Amino acid sequence: MRESHPTDWHGWQTALVLVGLAALVLPIAWPLRGLVTDDSYITYRYARNLALGRGLVYNTGERVLSTTAPFYAVLLATGASLGADIPTLSNALGALAFWAAASSLFLLGLRHGCPWGSLVAAILCASAPLLWLTLGFEIGLYVALVCWAFWAFDAKRWMLCALLLALATIIRSDAVVAAGVVGLAWLIEQRPRTRSNDFSRYYWLKRLKSLLQIHRGHWRYPLLYAAIVGGFAAWLTVQFGLPIPVTLAAKAIQARFGLTGFYPDTTFLQGAAILWRAWSGQTWAYWLALPLALFGVSALRHARWAWGLTAWSMLVMVAYVVLRVAPYPWYYAPLAPSLALLIELGVEGIGRWLARFRKSVAVLAVVALTLPLVVAQLLSLNRVARAQQSPPPPPEEVAAKVLPEAKTAIYRRVGEWLAADTPPEATVGVLEVGVIGYYSDRRMVDFLGLLQPAVAQALARGDIFWAVPAYAPDYLALTAVNPLYTYPILEDEWFQRAYWPVARFDDARFWGSPVTIYQRVEDASPLESAPGDGGYEQVVDRPVVDGVTLVALAADGPHLQPGMPLRVRLTWRASAPAALDGAQVSAYLVDAAWREAGQRVLRYDTSAWPANEDVEVYHPLVVADDVPVGRYSLRIRVQDAGSVERFEGEVGWLKCPPVSTTMPEAIPLDVRADFARLVGYTLTPAVIRAGQPLTLTLHWAAQTGADRDWTVFVHMLDGAGQRIAQGDGQPLGGRYPTTVWDVGEVIPDDHVLSLPDPVPAGPYQLLVGLYDLTSGERLALFDSAGQPLPEQAVRLEVP
Repeated sequence: MRESHPTDWHGWQTALVLVGLAALVLPIAWPLRGLVTDDSYITYRYARNLALGRGLVYNTGERVLSTTAPFYAVLLATGASLGADIPTLSNALGALAFWAAASSLFLLGLRHGCPWGSLVAAILCASAPLLWLTLGFEIGLYVALVCWAFWAFDAKRWMLCALLLALATIIRSDAVVAAGVVGLAWLIEQRPRTRSNDFSRYYWLKRLKSLLQIHRGHWRYPLLYAAIVGGFAAWLTVQFGLPIPVTLAAKAIQARFGLTGFYPDTTFLQGAAILWRAWSGQTWAYWLALPLALFGVSALRHARWAWGLTAWSMLVMVAYVVLRVAPYPWYYAPLAPSLALLIELGVEGIGRWLARFRKSVAVLAVVALTLPLVVAQLLSLNRVARAQQSPPPPPEEVAAKVLPEAKTAIYRRVGEWLAADTPPEATVGVLEVGVIGYYSDRRMVDFLGLLQPAVAQALARGDIFWAVPAYAPDYLALTAVNPLYTYPILEDEWFQRAYWPVARFDDARFWGSPVTIYQRVEDASPLESAPGDGGYEQVVDRPVVDGVTLVALAADGPHLQPGMPLRVRLTWRASAPAALDGAQVSAYLVDAAWREAGQRVLRYDTSAWPANEDVEVYHPLVVADDVPVGRYSLRIRVQDAGSVERFEGEVGWLKCPPVSTTMPEAIPLDVRADFARLVGYTLTPAVIRAGQPLTLTLHWAAQTGADRDWTVFVHMLDGAGQRIAQGDGQPLGGRYPTTVWDVGEVIPDDHVLSLPDPVPAGPYQLLVGLYDLTSGERLALFDSAGQPLPEQAVRLEVP
């Protein structure tokens, strides 16, 4: 399969080339030593937490696999435990890996009598901007290991090949594609030869039998790979529940949402075209790569030794296209060695054809074709180095897609401020979690779903705002431009009440500058907390429209405060989500007199809702600034896409409680009812005047919850015991019924009596009690000694 061609190269010449490649890599790596890419810092934080003894986690205590390179994080953690700076170590490993990948290409071509072509491939690979833009990622090491695995396979060093592939796979799972390519080639290589004209009914059975007859000792190579990869996958399963990182699903969801590393809704193939436009726009020399690569493709039929490496990179690209992941520049890195290899084959083919006429012409042609490409790549890398300090092109320009991100410097300043000026237990919400999360060392909430799977699920439904009210981070770090991608959070009234700015960072190089840090104004307890602890949740289970049920309601509360930001969460379950698509859903508060105290209206897009699963939608609103004490009905109104009302009704209630203290001037009492005590009263005015209203304020101290809404009766009796005035009504004029009273509350309850003119002779008494408005039944009252009061009422003296 891989017939080696003799070459007259000596060992010292090979060593000289490898040293020369190192001499090429070092001056490239030095000016790029500070290159920073935001996503790589996710892995760095895993590494640091592991080195500090916190475990292989991003947020301490949260076992979620959010890095595609867990074993690379282990390697970095090992270096960090020895005192190495993690970003510096990772960049150094990347540069070393690029040299190693280039060296493997040279040695692979050298084995097949292509010394000069393989030298070209090695130089092109070592200076490829496509690789250097991944500096700091695990990708360089992954590519190098795969390249060396193909060299080992070509050299029939099966054990080394299996080991390298296993290491590549546990560093980045994409290497399983390379393992599949090598495995297939190995099976073909090892199969016993059978007669090609045997097409009997047992043909395939014989083929399977011949496959199983591979020498038993040879099975140790795939078994070694399976043992290493399987063992690591089992360990990841124990640690995280699954060996697959959540980022794979998150990136696919981001692609459906339009989030990519290029422009909105860019596909993977379009991303490749953008990279080509960006580099070919820098210099014409890149166009030389096309004919050389095409010549290389045509030469593949005579260079079967190059099939594996080329097939690997192509299949990785196909996998990304099929999976529809959001494209980012570093995903294209596996193309670098295969393109260099194809150019090598093209150069070798052209050189050999020209050498038939004149060898000097062949040499000049090879130099003329490849030198401009090498110079073009070095010029591109020089642009990358200079762009670390100079202002980059606007992000909408194609040229910006192959230059370093200008945001990382300002993100580091934000992270360092958070580390220095926020409590260690603080949570921080960001759109991009890498650099800020690493330098802040705080619990992070990622709005793009890389850290919390629930956020990714919300993103899949098209709800990028969901994470903000769902997690209510203590701090938010938001850019001035597109702070929450498509959602204008800075204009949101709830956000403006819930958060206030505490720090601002400017950087003229960053298109999204300034970055502002917002702090949550008040504590936000989980909505699942028990009433009284800051959370309020109840089951609703009411059909709203055909095939759609409102399952549950949750809100901050149940206590309201004037002007407070209020999170309201509705949980829906739909067997037919399309029934709610385009509907306008309002969540609003009204008091007993139907005065509105807050509202949030949303237009629902249910096109991506899963059927028969619970879906949470937040309606965060702002309570009116002038809400008085009382019970407030939380109601839902649903209007379909044609503005026809399909549902309206109460689904819960909240309340604005009274001040829980007895007024100092109150006359003390100790009258006990089933759920409360009457602890005092006041009369206004203190002196009775004929024809003037008299206000009795009762002070009730709630002790337990009431089982029904009791009505208070107040009867004024004259000296003959005749009723001369009456002031019945539910507490606070019906605004604060007894069923919403909480233990510890003291409710000042006013009852106004209209006195006749003239007023009959006194002395006067007030008869006070409670009764059920429906049945007329009075509630028994007791004195401080526990004795029942006659008439189930207390008599109050009136001066």
